[in-house]
Amino acid sequence: MSADRVRGAMEELREQKREKENQEKAGPVSPTSPGGKKSKKAGGGDPSKISKAGAYAAAYAAAAATEPERKQKNPVGFLFYYFGVAILAIAVARLLKGPLPFEKRLGQALRERAEGKSEARKAKEAVANEMRAKIPLVFAAGDGDIDEVRRLIAAGHDVMERSKVGETALHTSGISGNADVVTALLAAGADPNARTNGGQYLKMTPSHWMVFGKHEAGMAALVKAGANVNLQNTQGKTPVDMAQLMGQDGIPLLKLLYSAGGKPASETGQQPPEDDPPPPPPLLTLDPESEQSPGASPPQVAEEGAKDAGVEKKQEL
Repeated sequence: MSADRVRGAMEELREQKREKENQEKAGPVSPTSPGGKKSKKAGGGDPSKISKAGAYAAAYAAAAATEPERKQKNPVGFLFYYFGVAILAIAVARLLKGPLPFEKRLGQALRERAEGKSEARKAKEAVANEMRAKIPLVFAAGDGDIDEVRRLIAAGHDVMERSKVGETALHTSGISGNADVVTALLAAGADPNARTNGGQYLKMTPSHWMVFGKHEAGMAALVKAGANVNLQNTQGKTPVDMAQLMGQDGIPLLKLLYSAGGKPASETGQQPPEDDPPPPPPLLTLDPESEQSPGASPPQVAEEGAKDAGVEKKQEL
């Protein structure tokens, strides 16, 4: 765009130069007033002055066109610049004086958090190890360890030992789905229709567990042992109901369950089992220093009452 302006200005200068030359060749011709004097209004001024003014205007226009446009300040670049300066200043201060106070506090908080997680993990592992020692068959069945299951059965462990929530080894075998483990437990007398506790554990049977884990071989072993595949959990679902909710993944299990007489709960004509009563609320203990307690626990109140009664008897005597 600026180049076009320059070319236009140059053409204008050339045109004005040609007009000036033509006027000089033709001689000065200017209208005169009735008195013989030149009229300024009619003549329009000296052509040389006009050409000079045009030349100046053209040169100015060319210079303005060729002058580079001033760049506007970019606010994003401005922010990045000062952000970089701030980071550099912090780095220099850290190099001279060591970690900053907020870094020390942050590091301490992260260490404490990591230590807390480590302690929680260790506590969880300790509880698991304690439970594994008390009910090893339940854990071995959950791991699908057939050799350990057989060893524990041979050692005389109860195949109906339960976890705190009522899980038997046959239930936890639904975690791994190992059909050999299921068969070994059933051969040792495990109940294929045992239920877990209620509440959030839903009084599930081993068949529910096998369907939930999508273990066709383990389910087949239960069916072969005569498991009742139409028992409901506390939500009113049979193993068939659960398999229907799995879409394509549940089709092999549905075929197996239907062949064993399995039905959805709506066709069994039975009601779901009664759920366990909710646990009692924790007992409230009075704080001796609170306003509700005068400063003594109930046994202390009874003892002080007995002492007061003794004092009254002495006064009567």
